[in-house]
Amino acid sequence: MKRNYWLNVLLLSAMLGFSAGDYAETSAQSTAEPTFAVLPFFVPGEAKDYVHVIMKSLYDVVEDMEIFVPAYSYYPGDGRYSPEAISAGQIQPGEIPRLWGRKSFFAPWEPNDALVFEIGERLGVDGVLLYSVQILGRGNDRIQSFLYHIKNRRVFTMRVVDEIKHNFTSEVSTVMLSSRIRQVTADVFYKF
Repeated sequence: MKRNYWLNVLLLSAMLGFSAGDYAETSAQSTAEPTFAVLPFFVPGEAKDYVHVIMKSLYDVVEDMEIFVPAYSYYPGDGRYSPEAISAGQIQPGEIPRLWGRKSFFAPWEPNDALVFEIGERLGVDGVLLYSVQILGRGNDRIQSFLYHIKNRRVFTMRVVDEIKHNFTSEVSTVMLSSRIRQVTADVFYKF
């Protein structure tokens, strides 16, 4: 009985035009982890001093979730991940200032969707990740992540408003910043 089963499977495979190589190739493609690129963040004022905290927190989530592989980054990697640096040829000098903008004076700063999709396609990645981190104080600190699904042309976003900068001492809590970066990153990774 067992011999007939494998013989039938082999004959059926031959009739349908499948081979073991085709199956192995399909399996490898379906189990490959998606890649993503990290583009320049919107980090005005003192927030720019904490890019290293943002990147460490991002890599903590990448390591914990094991969903994505960082392929390219505008910022340097750490000991765990070393994505390829985005070269001048991959992002034109005039594109960086156009990457972030507002629709009106009171609107929040957001990425230029069309430009992000274009850069993602150019890099050949599955996703593009950006953050907006504004440390304003008085419990009004804003952290937002944007994950672009390049193939499906969808944007996943998560935003939190919290007290990162202490009201009385004006010290920035790197522990709180790291926690919130992890939160908004895990959320968009999960939605992807």
